[in-house]
Amino acid sequence: MTIEKNFLHKMTNTNIDNIESMDFVLNLDILDGCVHFCDGCFVRKNNDIKNWDTVLEKALTIAKELTSKGLRFRELILGPTDFFSAHNTKAILLDPRFQSLLTLNEKTRITASCVFDSLDKNHFLEIFNILDDTRYFRKEMILEFLVPLHAEKMLNKEAQYIQDNKWALEHFKNKSPKVIDWSYVININNNELLKNNYMTVVDTIKREFNTILEFNPGFFRTNNNQLIDKNLTYWKGFLQKILEGNHYSNLCLTSLDKHHNTANTICLNLIGDKVYFSPFIYEQIIEASDLFAVTPLDGETILNKHLDLQKQGFRYAEKTKECIDCEFLTPCVGRNVLNYMEVKNKEDCLFPDKFKDL
Repeated sequence: MTIEKNFLHKMTNTNIDNIESMDFVLNLDILDGCVHFCDGCFVRKNNDIKNWDTVLEKALTIAKELTSKGLRFRELILGPTDFFSAHNTKAILLDPRFQSLLTLNEKTRITASCVFDSLDKNHFLEIFNILDDTRYFRKEMILEFLVPLHAEKMLNKEAQYIQDNKWALEHFKNKSPKVIDWSYVININNNELLKNNYMTVVDTIKREFNTILEFNPGFFRTNNNQLIDKNLTYWKGFLQKILEGNHYSNLCLTSLDKHHNTANTICLNLIGDKVYFSPFIYEQIIEASDLFAVTPLDGETILNKHLDLQKQGFRYAEKTKECIDCEFLTPCVGRNVLNYMEVKNKEDCLFPDKFKDL
């Protein structure tokens, strides 16, 4: 079909469609293997995952339960590795349980990370042949691809890098009936090159590929509190500098959208034999604290847990230094940010001061 119409406008403005419904999102950590070495990636690339079929069964149970409660299944995220180089992508796509997940609601999309740099084009086409086969998936289903940015190659407009990415874009536009959303993402890490050339990168991406640049806080996967705090502090300063020196309307800052993935969205991470609520801190994150664990997996339990986390978040706001009087309190509670702060014993805001000025 094409890239989704008015994509830039939709990605930089509140999506009214997502405000008027109660949604759920499932993140399945079942992809195994990756040939790329992206800056700031903390994913274990080769996990020898053997239980992905049982994760699919669990996901299908949850999806049916929440759908029966009137929630809309908005998004099915496949992770944690590269969609086009994982060993088991085709097997997952061909599994009837995975295909059933995409039949519960016509709005459900597949979201995955992928790299088009040095792409195995034959394997890419094999995967798209499965995705575009109407025996398996809806003809005009939305696919969303998140592409980790190679800042240096984009800044230098390295010919092969640009060519490889445009080859994929050409396929999206003209070779598939699917509706494609795609954007570049920054794996948040210490990146002074990007910090000093951020707007140049944003402008290049917009001009060359008609898309946006988002943030991926993958460092939360490490479960290393010291490393997590270091990256959160760095990114807070990074954004503060960018926002002080540039007009924010040129940037995609989903955290500033008070309607994005708040209390009307339940996001669950399925990792191994566990299921956890996923806080939204710049993006949905992996956090395996007991507070976020879900059991049993019936719809009533999940909805009650969702409400309990909201109540607990508002209560914890009184113990923080500034949350209780902040206009972002309700969105942050809805995103389980306050629950994360409580688990980590944090009293200071996780976000740049400049957010409140905007």
